[in-house]
Amino acid sequence: MLNNQQPLDAALSRVNEVGSIAHELFNMNEAAFKGNRMLLKSFADFFSAQEKARQGLENPVLSIAMVGTTSAGKSTIVNALSGRKVAPMERKETSAGVLRLYHNTSRSIKIKRTQGARWNVGTTNNISDAEIYRMIVDVYDKYKTFVKTAAAPEITVSGPLLWQTNKELLNLPENLSVEFVDLPGLKTLTDYKNLEVIQSALDKSFRVIAIDFNSVSNDRLELLLDELKIIIKAMHGNTESLLFILNKVDSVTSVDVPVETVINGGVHDGVKVIGLTDIIRQRLSLGNETDIKIIPFVGMLLYHIEQSLKKDDKGTIIGYDAEKLKELFNDCANVFARYEETLTDEEEDALGIIRKGIKRGIEIPLKELCIFDKLCHRLSHATEFYEELNNRICNSFTEVIIRPVMYDLNNNLKKLVADVTSYININKKSSKLDLCSERLGVLKMKMFLLGTNKQESFDAIGKELDAIAADVNTIKTAAALNYINSTIAKLRQDIGTRSLGYVDAQIEDINNSIGEITTNLQSLQGADKVIKYLNSIKDDNRSVGVFNGISSIPDNIKKRLLAEVITPFRTSIDNKKTRGEFIELASKTMPTVLAESLGSQYSALFALFYERFSTFEEHKQDMCWYKKASESYTKEWEDQTKATYDAVDVRMRDVLSKKTNLYFQLDTDTFIKVLNKYLRLELNKILKELKTKLRAGDTDLSVLINNLMNVKQHKIVMPDTLFMFTTPQGTAGDEISEGRSVLDHYKTHSCSSNDAVYKTVYDTYYIYKYENSKAVYLRWEAGIDSSFAPFWTIIMDWIKKSVASYMENIRESARQVAEMTSSILDDKINSVNANAAIDMNAFDTMGDKVQSMSNFNLMEL
Repeated sequence: MLNNQQPLDAALSRVNEVGSIAHELFNMNEAAFKGNRMLLKSFADFFSAQEKARQGLENPVLSIAMVGTTSAGKSTIVNALSGRKVAPMERKETSAGVLRLYHNTSRSIKIKRTQGARWNVGTTNNISDAEIYRMIVDVYDKYKTFVKTAAAPEITVSGPLLWQTNKELLNLPENLSVEFVDLPGLKTLTDYKNLEVIQSALDKSFRVIAIDFNSVSNDRLELLLDELKIIIKAMHGNTESLLFILNKVDSVTSVDVPVETVINGGVHDGVKVIGLTDIIRQRLSLGNETDIKIIPFVGMLLYHIEQSLKKDDKGTIIGYDAEKLKELFNDCANVFARYEETLTDEEEDALGIIRKGIKRGIEIPLKELCIFDKLCHRLSHATEFYEELNNRICNSFTEVIIRPVMYDLNNNLKKLVADVTSYININKKSSKLDLCSERLGVLKMKMFLLGTNKQESFDAIGKELDAIAADVNTIKTAAALNYINSTIAKLRQDIGTRSLGYVDAQIEDINNSIGEITTNLQSLQGADKVIKYLNSIKDDNRSVGVFNGISSIPDNIKKRLLAEVITPFRTSIDNKKTRGEFIELASKTMPTVLAESLGSQYSALFALFYERFSTFEEHKQDMCWYKKASESYTKEWEDQTKATYDAVDVRMRDVLSKKTNLYFQLDTDTFIKVLNKYLRLELNKILKELKTKLRAGDTDLSVLINNLMNVKQHKIVMPDTLFMFTTPQGTAGDEISEGRSVLDHYKTHSCSSNDAVYKTVYDTYYIYKYENSKAVYLRWEAGIDSSFAPFWTIIMDWIKKSVASYMENIRESARQVAEMTSSILDDKINSVNANAAIDMNAFDTMGDKVQSMSNFNLMEL
């Protein structure tokens, strides 16, 4: 078998060579083939078949198919040769489908879902041979019940395979795998389903044909030989890949002539048996010189010996199964009796020791088991079978291993050659017309996309039309002349308009739609007018929601400042929370650093409202008893109070400004995203049109249009004077007076309104002079309200700058798009002109490659 590596290498070389030619042909003409689906499919099918053939030659598989008449003992032979009991082998005919055996270290069974299957299907792993056997019997039994409506079962079994584990039997090379196929037997002359199954499996296999010794002269045998005749015809009369087994020769009785005589023609049980070789020659239409080899065989003996003896991976006997040895002697006693006189002394002694050991339960030495193993292989004719099978596989190596791999590839090669040849012949006739039409098509694109508003583009298109008109005179087809001349005339008329191109017109429209809205925004005065205008354009299709969210930004910011800054401060003061509690609450709605910066002022204000009167007796002495309530003392208190208010206002204004900047940045970022999305949608319409006209693959345009969005964002910054805190008019009175809280404080210490202390306090601390916490909140809220109008001034200025930046970038990018589009179209025109200059050379080169492929007949190996 090792000598067969050379044809494998030669076949692989041819597969690679023809594949390289096909790849070169496709790569050189990919653009030309792209629009032809049939041709692309032919290439795809060929490359797929080529890859499959390459793998099949690098990892070759020998398929050995076992076929025969009903009850010829095929399944017994399959189990004997594979070393496993998986094929059903009851006395009746049980084969009812295709059973494939593959070598593997683990055992599994896969039952394919065939048409009309009424049995369990799927894959089962890690399963014993006994369970596999039971499952196969179950499938075959159910198939026989539904044979009229169901397709034949297909079963694949994996596990250790004798030929693969003991490669010395067939002297197989290391890289060769074996597939063993057990096919159904033929029952009647009208068994068409099994005929179809058998034919498809035999086409690409080495064929072992099992014939029942008791049915040599049988209609079913003739039917099987007729089926083989089709295969032999396809093999041009070569019978090297056929090997006949005459099974059950052990059934010859004592009155029969020797088996060797039966094979050449003799008498069995009183019925005349025509020489089987002559029958085969006659039915297969073979000459007398054709080598027909028939091996007498005792499948049952070989099966039993393989089942009885335990061997390692190298085929060395390491033990035995006594019960199975007993079955061997029960089923094959006639074999040993028939050949008793041919036994050597060594064989006779070994046979006696084994029989004695089985009968008495005595351990049988390995030496005698080895002698017995060789004896059973000789008496079953397995030794002769393996030797002949090995020789025939070597002689038919190309037929059974290489050609099946090349079969599909050869068919795909023929189809590819035919399809490309047809393509060349058709396109040669119309190529000149196509070239002129393509040049006109490019000019149409250029006029549509770029227009002819520039003198240089006007002149360039005119010159190109003149060149096409000159080439048209070489085309002799009247219809082509009329078509192209009418197109040229239409284009000459169109270029006289010198209109805007598609790109410029679309960019101009975008500019107008955005510019109109921003201009109106700038012209409006007052927040109410701006909001009213924004609400009025919400349904404007040209703005498509770009400015819809802007109207709510100032109001949203006001609400968030009150909720996230003012409310935590107010809640904490009113509920007398500590500084730490205030910071914890404020940190939930603002950065901790801002909460902490406001915390110190919170403490001062808290002390002003709740802690300044803690030393009542001391104040009482100062103001009343010691008559020290002077104007300077009052002034000091007033200054401290004002300083506290001012410090809190400064810090609050700082926090509000920072939060407002953050809110504006977030909301305007959202607006930018909406504006960005709107512009992208509009620009993608341009991009889609460009790609449609320029064809797919011009990806530079996509990159360029994406760059349109790379605009530097303008940030909104609030001025320091944005929030001005003043007490709202109409809020004077006790409700916002801190003085009232002072008087209330003294009342709680038993000072009546007539009391001298109370009178002093009332005169010195005018109750409306100092604001309480409510007044502070009202001033802050009023400051936020007063900032509403400046908010809009800032927003509109920011919109103007942002949109201006976008439009400036869009206009510049539009210019680049136009230049790139013009360059692409010019390249296309130049490419078409180059193709026209090449004329038919491309098709001639293509034809040379096709001819070199057609020189390969991959089946002639």
